[in-house]
Amino acid sequence: MDIYSEITKITDRTMRVEHVFKREGGIVAKGYEVKAWTKKEGHGIKSESIPEKIKQRIK
Repeated sequence: MDIYSEITKITDRTMRVEHVFKREGGIVAKGYEVKAWTKKEGHGIKSESIPEKIKQRIK
């Protein structure tokens, strides 16, 4: 099984990562996840802007 992942979209606070799973040259599954950039605040978490330095390295 081969798994291919790619960041396809970056917003101010999130990034979308798409995945393709292949076996013997054929696609067996596709999916995506949306990850939020967060920081710990008190007993919870809060989203915040992805630092420009990180955005530039991803692009």
